[in-house]
Amino acid sequence: MAITSAILMVSIFCLMVGFYANRQAILEDVARTHFRAIMGTPMAVMTALAIVTLLRVTSGSLEFEAFGFKLKGASGPVVLWIVTYLACVAGMVALW
Repeated sequence: MAITSAILMVSIFCLMVGFYANRQAILEDVARTHFRAIMGTPMAVMTALAIVTLLRVTSGSLEFEAFGFKLKGASGPVVLWIVTYLACVAGMVALW
């Protein structure tokens, strides 16, 4: 399953590179108008991953309670990553 997904992602990437190889003006226009989505979203992903990883390294297993839910085990880091990612994107939208 993972190999199939990786092959599919590489195939789509190669198709997009092939499509935009001869259309530099379109690519530059898209990069200028959607810079926040092209650069900001991956940076928000990396920021959220760094924060969750740092918290896990410094404090051990992540467990917390919110809105009556008690999260422990693998669900703690996943929910924390999603919340951190959404906070980064919301901050980006608010400040852009």
